[in-house]
Amino acid sequence: MSKVTQYFMRNLMFPALGVVVGAVAASVYVTSEIDRDQYGIYTSTWDKANTHTQSAIRQAMSDGLISYWESVKLNRLIMDDVRVIALCTGACDESTIDDSKAQLVELLKK
Repeated sequence: MSKVTQYFMRNLMFPALGVVVGAVAASVYVTSEIDRDQYGIYTSTWDKANTHTQSAIRQAMSDGLISYWESVKLNRLIMDDVRVIALCTGACDESTIDDSKAQLVELLKK
C-alpha cells in the first residue's frame, strides 16, 4: 500500500466514517413524518394564514404526509404570516397522528 493509503487507514478512516454515518442518520430523520402535534399546529393556524401559506401547506401535503424537512419551511411561513404558532392544547391530547392528519386533510378540502 502507498503511504497515503496507510495514513488514511491509520488516522482518518474512523473520523471519516463518523461523518458518513451522521449524514446517513440525518437524511433518514429529516425525511420521516412529523408528529401529531405538528399537524395540530397546522390545523389550528389554517384559518388565520394567508393564501400563500395555505398553498404551501397544501403543497407539502400533496404526497399525503409532511416531513420534518418540509415542516421547517412551513413553520417559518406561519411565524411570518400569523406571527404565532398555536400550540396544540386540549384538542390533540387524545388524538392519534392519523386523527390529526385527517383534520388537516379535511381543512385542505374546503
